[in-house]
Amino acid sequence: MKPKRSSCNRWLVRSAFLAAAVVACSNGEIDLFSAADRDVGGPTGEAGASGSFATGGPDASAAGSAGSGAVTTCVTGAQCSPLAPLCVSGSCAQCSTLDDCPESLHRCVASRCVACALDTDCGGGVCRAGVCGDPCALATDCHGGKVMICSAAGLCSACASDADCTDSSHPRCSASGQCVACVSRLDCTSLEQPACTLDGQCAECAYDGDCASGNCDTSQGHCQ
Repeated sequence: MKPKRSSCNRWLVRSAFLAAAVVACSNGEIDLFSAADRDVGGPTGEAGASGSFATGGPDASAAGSAGSGAVTTCVTGAQCSPLAPLCVSGSCAQCSTLDDCPESLHRCVASRCVACALDTDCGGGVCRAGVCGDPCALATDCHGGKVMICSAAGLCSACASDADCTDSSHPRCSASGQCVACVSRLDCTSLEQPACTLDGQCAECAYDGDCASGNCDTSQGHCQ
């Protein structure tokens, strides 16, 4: 027969539990989840309160969005983000065909919109990591623009920072070294064009969630 716990022992167990609760409440809250649960957004696997959706624009990358709490699985495009605006086979992606991409990034490679896949896509330049440009080893190899910049990818770039972008219509320097209108929707102040597309243009929409109809033409930045 299992021995009964004495009333004294039961009182000690209750006291220990209450003491632990008092310590846990000393900062004004009870922590119900372990640190590991909090790191992945709680025990359900959903994005935690500290997670944030990517804001899109040319400085963002699809790989980086997953680590910041962005949705990577989906049923519809409205569950995705401007960074990876389409729901393709249950996952958020930038494209499934080149028709999903804006004109300046008119190649779909590994579900990402890029400017090129081959050197022949670049009209005399070279293709490095989906970006067209003139090859360089040093900044002195670059003579075509206002500034001489050789990027880490070995391409002559238009800018290294916003300070290099003197055209007021394209004041931001993208991660690919191009002066663009926006790198996030925070740069788009017009009520008619509040979204920042993958190619760094302010537009009506960048993903389905921007449209009352729930359908954004991501190649044009217009709601359908």
